[in-house]
This record gives sequence, C-alpha cells and structure tokens, in this order.
Amino acid sequence: MRNPLDTLFSWLHACSMNCHHTKSPFDYETLYPNYFDWWVKDCCTAINKWSMQMMQDAKSRSAPILFIRFEDMVANPEPEFRTMMSFLLGKKDLAGTNAERRIQEVLAMGQGATRVYDLKETTRRFKSNHHRYTQAQLDWIGDNMKEMLHFFGYAKLPEDPENMTGFFEFSGEDTELTR
Repeated sequence: MRNPLDTLFSWLHACSMNCHHTKSPFDYETLYPNYFDWWVKDCCTAINKWSMQMMQDAKSRSAPILFIRFEDMVANPEPEFRTMMSFLLGKKDLAGTNAERRIQEVLAMGQGATRVYDLKETTRRFKSNHHRYTQAQLDWIGDNMKEMLHFFGYAKLPEDPENMTGFFEFSGEDTELTR
C-alpha cells in the first residue's frame, strides 16, 4: 500500500511515459488541469474500491492477507521484511532460518540491493507530490477515501500528531474510523 497522492503520480507517469523511472517533461496539473482532475477522481475511485475489498476480506478473514505500506518499507525495512517472511512461511520466529539469513544479506547490501530500475528522485520521499493537488482535489480524496486513509495510517488525527504518514487532516470525531 502507498499513499494515494504518490500512487496517482506514479501510475500517471507509468501510463504516459510507458515506464516507471521517467518523469513527464511537463506538469500534468498545470498543462492539463481538467484531465488531471479526472485522473485524480478516476484513480482514487479505483484504488478505494480495491482497498475496501481487501480490507473487507482481511476483516472477514476469508483469505490470509498481509498489508505492507511503502512508507514503512522505506523508513525501516527490516521489520517489514521479517513480517513478510513470517507471513509467507507461516512462522512466528525466523531465528536461525534461511529467511533470516537472507533478510540480513539484503539489508547489508543497502538500498540498491533490490533496485531493478533507476528511481526518480522523488520515489523514496513521502508526500512528494502533495503540492501538485488543488485543495478541492485533496478534500475530494479525503472525503471519498476516508476509511482507507484511516485504516492504512494516512489520516492525521489530533490524538496522533507525530504520525509521519498522516497526510490528510481529520478531526478524530468519527469514532467508527478512529477505532
């Protein structure tokens, strides 16, 4: 999972440039504001529909699902790798396993170890595309993706002001979402 502000731009670059590592030579939101507004709403609707289905499946435990946030992989990959391997292997403790050895090997290689293609300079930054959205678009995303933003920790709430991925401000008054 990744916050929708960056996911939308990543997907837009991939679709328009036919690759992930090349950025468009122009700003979509400036040159084609109507198209960009449509893109935001269309993609957010699709992302929200998918994430709501995944959340429903996870809550009903109809299928084993592990959510890993991009931001957590970038900020502190080791616990995310451990969680992923534990999930895949069905083991709580990885001590002494090949999985643990491989995690340590990959971490020792540094950030370039798993890079398949050159990354854009904004790839490892959080909220790097926030400035491209109008307030109306941000409000639309906040209103229409409310549950997803809360579930995955992209909601900034008064009771958690230090949340580094709280990209969307919420009052915290909706107890159903903040539980």
